[in-house]
Amino acid sequence: TGIIQTIGRPSGKGVRFDSGYLDQSEVSIHFDPLLAKLITVGADRQSAIDKMLVALAEVLFVGVENNRLYLRNILRHPQFLCGNFDTSFIETYKSELLSLPSLTEEDQALAVAAYLLAQVNGAQAGRGNSKSEILGPWDYLTQFRVHED
Repeated sequence: TGIIQTIGRPSGKGVRFDSGYLDQSEVSIHFDPLLAKLITVGADRQSAIDKMLVALAEVLFVGVENNRLYLRNILRHPQFLCGNFDTSFIETYKSELLSLPSLTEEDQALAVAAYLLAQVNGAQAGRGNSKSEILGPWDYLTQFRVHED
């Protein structure tokens, strides 16, 4: 639950993003926790995976906890990439999928960009930019955490 500061929208051919939320939307306990659906299509499996990784980097949902990093960990896992997975994949590799990799420079840059965008959106919405209303740039780094649920 919480206020979605910035969503981010993936783009590109073969990318579909469906969400009922906009920047500054509130996610309450009275709604389904599904924030969005993201679908990619490619000429082959690897190109679809590559598009999904790019799209996941563009979708942020800053301000609410999400499973973006968990999904990225699945898509980057060697067993998933080589097609060697079954219904026990999640349970078998749970600890690896939930691990917190060190943040790349790209992730840090995305966090700062999301922070700046949230400031612009807040100013355009007539809100102040006090610390109580806008997260700090390093708070955005928490959006890259993995959550088991």
